Amino acid sequence: MNLVGMVSPTVVNVKQYGAVGNDVIDDYQKITDAIAACPSGGIVWLQPGRYRTSAPIVLPPNITLMGPHGKRVTKSTATAVQSYIKPLASFSGNACIKLLDKEEGSYAADNTGARIKNINLDGSAVSGTIAGIRASGLVHDVQLENVNIYQFPHNGLTTTSFTRGDASVVWPYSWTLINCIAFECANIG
Repeated sequence: MNLVGMVSPTVVNVKQYGAVGNDVIDDYQKITDAIAACPSGGIVWLQPGRYRTSAPIVLPPNITLMGPHGKRVTKSTATAVQSYIKPLASFSGNACIKLLDKEEGSYAADNTGARIKNINLDGSAVSGTIAGIRASGLVHDVQLENVNIYQFPHNGLTTTSFTRGDASVVWPYSWTLINCIAFECANIG
């Protein structure tokens, strides 16, 4: 295979933005800062750890949120080679990770090309109607790979319509899920 002329994506490490991943400190703002610094087509890298969050992580178009390895099914507390995002008990929001319509997210174009890879989402510390991943509006060409969503008090994955300013109603579509699981979530996986 000829790789001449191929460009490697920019990788932004959340730890360079102050995220700790120690299962105690709120890393929400640090992860959000890393995502904001990541150019289109880039990767936001979660080193092994348990990243606690107080609000939803919003993943914009054409950005990959990626850890080193996602377990298929786990209840283990080991963090050796895994990245977890675990909302704090004081979490405020309706999902651990959100993908938004261009109008809701104030994007110039449709939300397309987002990727979530090799990450565990742990909802065991929250209650209410919080989902693991929630997409609203025209969010398409999304890929989830090796994503483990468990113990959320609502759905593991939720999609919903969004009514735009011109009164058009748009929905997420064209998603690919590879080796993903949602289990022990209160409603539908």
